[in-house]
Amino acid sequence: MANLRRLLLLGFLALAVPAQAAAFRVVTEEWAPYNFQQDGQPAGFSVELLQAALKLLGEHPRIEFMPWNRAYKTALEQPDVLIFSIACTREREQLFKWVAPVLPRKMYLYRLASRQDIDLQSIEDAKRWQVGSNAEQDASTRDLLRLGFVQGKNLQLITGKDVQNLHKLQLGRIDLLASSQLQMAAAAREAGYPLMDFVPTLLLSGEGEDYYFAFSLGTPDSRVAALREAFERLHANGTYAALLEKYTR
Repeated sequence: MANLRRLLLLGFLALAVPAQAAAFRVVTEEWAPYNFQQDGQPAGFSVELLQAALKLLGEHPRIEFMPWNRAYKTALEQPDVLIFSIACTREREQLFKWVAPVLPRKMYLYRLASRQDIDLQSIEDAKRWQVGSNAEQDASTRDLLRLGFVQGKNLQLITGKDVQNLHKLQLGRIDLLASSQLQMAAAAREAGYPLMDFVPTLLLSGEGEDYYFAFSLGTPDSRVAALREAFERLHANGTYAALLEKYTR
């Protein structure tokens, strides 16, 4: 009888112990060509780079796609969260543990090629026009707000895909669009517009800044160092260069 009770107790404890969770969460947003879903699977330059690094470590966490504001809040407030592709800005330096760069970050203000009436020599010139950008926690939006743009006055935000702002630009609902070169190329391709329809008129930000993989502050330093070393190996063995050529050719 005592043996039976012990067996029942062991069985109950076995059921009560949850399956082992992944060592850390990975969060990102839909943002082609860096990170997006294709046929239900994670894809993009940043995704492939991360998957190659994780493979070296024998780690296989699920990549969770969510709106940027939620991904940012999750990484800001919870331990053991990896977020990408996130701009390493001066305001964010102390908020995360920065692992490795994805690509240099340069954001431009784009106009339609046909809008030759828009001639920008400075940020102050741009404030006379309607500028489109992404959600509040997007780095380009934060740059615009820091530079004195005002939502509802000369700044319009979207929470969906970049192509929505391209449509607004084509329809004349906005005059300028904040975007990177890779981001603009991918959005134009998705929307079916020729890339030559859009002209970068002014460098908004990005000198000395990169897009990064970053861990939340509650992540052990040993985990950060291990992933950083894996990325260094990808640079050394040519994987990074091969991926970059794949997405820029």
